[in-house]
Amino acid sequence: MITMNTGCLRKAVVLFLVAAIFFGVFVSCSQSGHDSPSESGGDGGRAQVSDGLPEKFDTDGFEIRFLTREGMEEEITLNDPDESQDVVAAAVYGRQKNIEERFSCRISKIVEPQNPDGFKNHIRTSVSGNDNEFQIAIGHIDYVASLAPEGYLTTWQSLPYVDLNNVWWNRSANDSLTVSGNSFFALGDINYTLITQTNCIYFNKALVEDNQIDDPYQTVLDGRWTLDYLDALTKNYYQDLNHNLKRDIDDMYAFTVDVHSGLNSYQNATECLSFRKNSDDIPEFRANTKRMNNLVSKMYGILYENESTFAAVDYSYQGEDETYYWWDVGNRKFAGGTTIFVHGWLGNAMNVYRNFEGQYGIIPLPKYDENQKYYHTMMDAAGPFMCIPRTLMESESGSVGMIIEAMAAYAYSNITPAVFDTALKIKYSSLEGSGKMLDLLIEGLTFDFGYVHSNDYHNILRKVLVNKNANLASYLASSQASLISYYGKIIDAYLEYGK
Repeated sequence: MITMNTGCLRKAVVLFLVAAIFFGVFVSCSQSGHDSPSESGGDGGRAQVSDGLPEKFDTDGFEIRFLTREGMEEEITLNDPDESQDVVAAAVYGRQKNIEERFSCRISKIVEPQNPDGFKNHIRTSVSGNDNEFQIAIGHIDYVASLAPEGYLTTWQSLPYVDLNNVWWNRSANDSLTVSGNSFFALGDINYTLITQTNCIYFNKALVEDNQIDDPYQTVLDGRWTLDYLDALTKNYYQDLNHNLKRDIDDMYAFTVDVHSGLNSYQNATECLSFRKNSDDIPEFRANTKRMNNLVSKMYGILYENESTFAAVDYSYQGEDETYYWWDVGNRKFAGGTTIFVHGWLGNAMNVYRNFEGQYGIIPLPKYDENQKYYHTMMDAAGPFMCIPRTLMESESGSVGMIIEAMAAYAYSNITPAVFDTALKIKYSSLEGSGKMLDLLIEGLTFDFGYVHSNDYHNILRKVLVNKNANLASYLASSQASLISYYGKIIDAYLEYGK
């Protein structure tokens, strides 16, 4: 039970952190706008930037209501800040107080349980009934993507004051998900789970040093971190730790990756997106390329021909003492010291590896080759997508737009640095040196129209390799017609908007 003194102490800690945020204490690694990735990252700091909006504006007590799903609710408002000593929570609370005071408004939320159909049906019912229950919805990609072609959403171009070209919005999402000038989804610093759901690679610093592996940070900065480099680097590290004369979950590996969710991101990382825009700003299916065929071959070699890779392709694996499932194989092997490198998500540093014994580092996914200029990555499907219901009242759109843009700008200067500096432990822990890597990761976030509008249809790399097959041509021969038909209907729905 919390005593009065402990409660007061907690309150004092949170109020101190909020005050620190207001006065600009939390300054971190600079991102050059998500739209022009730097080649080496930087530590220039995210200064307090101007959002170009009035310093004070009276909305006469306007209430902006967010529909969000369970697990994302604390990135919008914090109902009980006194019960948290978490810096990220304090930053969110600081934004809430700042925006509510600045615009004489109230920020509230409606939280829907984690259920894709329930979330989508909530929006469908609200829009169909024109009840104006909420003005902004935030959900998984899978939760909201289908609502645009169904006609339940309106475009971000219809919202005054929001400029998706600003540094606090992800430029790739704006460019890749727009069809003929219409953008139904937006994301950026306003939702910090954009960061936590970002794909990356972790490495065990002690194992890197023990095996005399070149500094991974410098390899990345030199532009040498490629698929071929990863494959060559990780050979010859396999050890049969349990001495049963067979490769299994309990043995030592150099690289661990799941051939399901994790594998999806390598299309983005290597600039093998399934869709590209034509001159009319319309996405076109372009997966059957020489580069994509080569990617399949390269990844097949890493996954199935490199003895030192543990590719989690099966649903579960029986270890000597416990059962492992594909989604947590990497985490558990990394925590147990039986893999040098592991594919993961930035959020792992906030939860899974919070009590990691030893030191680790974070680097981007490898490039296709050294000719590729930038490092890229992908946000997992569990990441946040913001959308606007078609029924948003015109009389409210100005207030909504002003508040959303101000919240995003505030997050860019305050919440994202809090996530980087404290939740990801850049300032205070073994991650010294990872700051530039985080710059590269967040700047390199890319989005594919195909992935957003169908997690299942888009995952060409996974579809081919999960069956331990390297024949892309065969897969496309049997699937391309249905792929083009499926996405064609979605694109047609976008083009019909506003007619």
